[in-house]
Amino acid sequence: MSIHKKSHDRETWLRKDLTDFFGTSKLCKIERSRVLEFRIARLKSVSKATVNREVSLLRHMFNVAIDQNFLGVNPARGGIGMKALKEQPREPYLEMVEVDSLLTAIQARILKNSSDPLKTPALKSWQFLHTAVVMALHTGMRKGEILGLTWEHISWERKTVLLADTKNGESRRLPIDAILLRELSDHRTRVKNEVLVLPSYDRNGKVVPRNDVNGSFEKALSDAGSANFRFHDLRHTFASQYMMSAGQLCTLSKILGHKDLRMTQRYAKLSSQFIDGERDRMDTIWTPAPISDSATSSQTPTKHVQ
Repeated sequence: MSIHKKSHDRETWLRKDLTDFFGTSKLCKIERSRVLEFRIARLKSVSKATVNREVSLLRHMFNVAIDQNFLGVNPARGGIGMKALKEQPREPYLEMVEVDSLLTAIQARILKNSSDPLKTPALKSWQFLHTAVVMALHTGMRKGEILGLTWEHISWERKTVLLADTKNGESRRLPIDAILLRELSDHRTRVKNEVLVLPSYDRNGKVVPRNDVNGSFEKALSDAGSANFRFHDLRHTFASQYMMSAGQLCTLSKILGHKDLRMTQRYAKLSSQFIDGERDRMDTIWTPAPISDSATSSQTPTKHVQ
């Protein structure tokens, strides 16, 4: 593990679950049967995807020990009983009607908390969530990029946002469309004197980057009737909807900040409805446009693939 990796927090969380189960046991004392017991025990309380990631981290730890000559065999290696669990497939994006339902659910929460002065903190939290969700849907920005964004990186004249600290270490500039521009303008009036777009406060009242939006986001998903969805999937939603609106894959790759088009292709999932709708476009490939009677008499009939 490396403290410089963007996934450090998640790996720390996964390692805690491993420590809770194996305790202070040394790696050289952990046998394969114990690893199998861990898988079975964890499946009773967490998803198959989580178990796969925990075992993967454990396998990596054993591999590091082998490389340093502390171990000779990896008890978490693949094989009988240790193959990756088949995860439940899910659609990592929202259809437009589901996007509308999610935003409507958040707006309902805002309205519910707007009439009671005692609920001002809750109101602000829901307003912040609305802005964060709109930013993710309209730019494909990662959650960390959104929560750490400062106003100085937003150009009102050029209608762009500059991301200086990104996952791949390279800055990128994103366009701001009309809906997001209006959302940011409204949100600016709520945080007039703050440096951060989505500020939070520590116990001493010091302004710090907003810690997270997961709690309120999960409540909004529940209100909207959506399940098995993460905030990061809003990035997938942007990519899919962009491509279904005749966007270009190379351009999408630049917007998302990918160096490899294969990664972009993973994000740009297309809905079954969209694929079905492409049937009419495909018909035009092999079926010629109708020809007038006058033109028909002067042309030789053309054969087409049936």
